[in-house]
Amino acid sequence: MTNESQAFIEAYRQQSLCIHPTDTLWGLTCDMERAQHRLFSYKGHTNKRKGFVQLVAKTDDALRLWQPLPGKWAETLDRLWPAPLTVVWQGRTPYVENGGTLALRVPSLSSSHLWFRDCLVELAPLISTSVNVSGQPPMSSQEIRKNLANDPRFYLPPAINKENKQLNKASTIIAITKDGNFQVLRLGAFDPVLVTL
Repeated sequence: MTNESQAFIEAYRQQSLCIHPTDTLWGLTCDMERAQHRLFSYKGHTNKRKGFVQLVAKTDDALRLWQPLPGKWAETLDRLWPAPLTVVWQGRTPYVENGGTLALRVPSLSSSHLWFRDCLVELAPLISTSVNVSGQPPMSSQEIRKNLANDPRFYLPPAINKENKQLNKASTIIAITKDGNFQVLRLGAFDPVLVTL
């Protein structure tokens, strides 16, 4: 485990709001058991799961969190991930209540951000949302450094000071349907044409 991943994990456990890389936009996470009030306060909304996806390190991690997938979806996702593709399906208890869904993603990380995979292995599933107040556009790495670097609530990884090779576009979100098909909920950085079953 790298120094960068150890520092991130420590900040997470200390209840900081932690900025993290993905393959799309910079993300924001925290310990939802102990620090969710800080995240909701910053985001400016009270719907506890609004706009949040959960990141995992590999497809098998997602399969443990979801109900069994219909058809050949397990093989399909194992072929597609990691990618800027968020997938919604029925979650298992105790991860969701009342038969709700989970939006999961395995991000594809650049070589300079591979340290974050160690964090996912250790901490996942990690709630993740864009680094912005609700209703405002997501922040670039420069804006994050300018606006949040001196805010004691936040942990900024050293990688945010390096060249940003992430996409300036959110992930594509699809929902798997009970008949084994899917519908596009948000068109983003991943072309849904590539989802072949």
